[in-house]
Amino acid sequence: MKVVYHVHTYFLDNSLELINELKKQVDLHVLIEVSRESAKSTIIDIDPNLLNGDITDLRDILNKESWNRMREYFNGVSSCSAILYSGKNIFSVENIPTVEKLKRYIHSINPDIVHFDTISNRCFWIYNSLRKYKLAGTIHDPIPHSGEGSWKQQMSRMFFDRHADAYFFHSDYSVSLYRAYVEKRNNKTFQIGMKPYSIISKYLKTKRNSKEFILFFGRVSSYKGIDMLLAAIPKILLKFPNEIFMIVGRSDTNMEKNINQHVNHQIKYIDEYVSTEELANIITDAKFVVCPYRDATQSGVLMTSFALNVPVVATNVGSFPEYIQDDYNGKLSNPSVEDISDAICEALENNRYLNWADNLEQNKIKTDSFEKMKEYYQNI
Repeated sequence: MKVVYHVHTYFLDNSLELINELKKQVDLHVLIEVSRESAKSTIIDIDPNLLNGDITDLRDILNKESWNRMREYFNGVSSCSAILYSGKNIFSVENIPTVEKLKRYIHSINPDIVHFDTISNRCFWIYNSLRKYKLAGTIHDPIPHSGEGSWKQQMSRMFFDRHADAYFFHSDYSVSLYRAYVEKRNNKTFQIGMKPYSIISKYLKTKRNSKEFILFFGRVSSYKGIDMLLAAIPKILLKFPNEIFMIVGRSDTNMEKNINQHVNHQIKYIDEYVSTEELANIITDAKFVVCPYRDATQSGVLMTSFALNVPVVATNVGSFPEYIQDDYNGKLSNPSVEDISDAICEALENNRYLNWADNLEQNKIKTDSFEKMKEYYQNI
């Protein structure tokens, strides 16, 4: 079976785990979408001057260190190419020739299945030309998070949905959201789970043992409940007065102002670009990570933390309970200030978080269905 797997750089840390398994089961051709806004992402750092509208071998545009980190994931794939979009946005006329090249490239491979890991806005008008193949898509967020949403993404999904044969999801929760809120549900659905992002561990230069603070990291959006964490911290400090909290992530102006009002010697805030190497070291120095989300589907923060054997205290929303075993590899709480405070205090009591970290290291979670991908493809 021949499969074209198209993925955006933003999701590559997640997709590498699936690629590593897919290559054992099918004749796999990987296409990675690179644009000006995504040339620098978690594990990709490409010179924007290289974005010339061509499709080229991934190795030709990565520096040696980056390629060495990724080599093992791509060893065994039939091809791995980068689509180098030169236009500044998805509607730039400069992108039209690139999309045409992409269409011809896919036709030259003549795959059985074209699988888009996240539906590409730039490709929305070529989906019709791919209908001779089975067309599948991975949906990360069946419905937008609280306070978020994009008409561009909705438009692309509408075009894709006209021809899609199947959708893949990373959690049972996401499948249930899709079935509950999407009117057209004739497409086949498959739940494939997630694995910890092992690529992140390759950014650590040395193993670190210091556990200095409690960490919140990632893009700071309203649905991630940073306000509840900030309200919980004074309650936690009444019981554990020496604890330090670290917040790492870009935020919008309103949230930045709110966070800065709380910054003191026990609440640190890094609102600037942090390299993946720096972030990996920050996570490893954390006692545990906190995800006080109001809603969630799957979480890259969770899989990044687990890859570094750092447990997570999270709210019992979205897919968190599918991956966090309460009081075994982390802690679940209700999404309220009181419950978040209690959960963090429980993690600190007698350093319980260290037991969770040991359990993570000894028993890597495996709640995925990656090994069944060929079977899923055959059933589309």
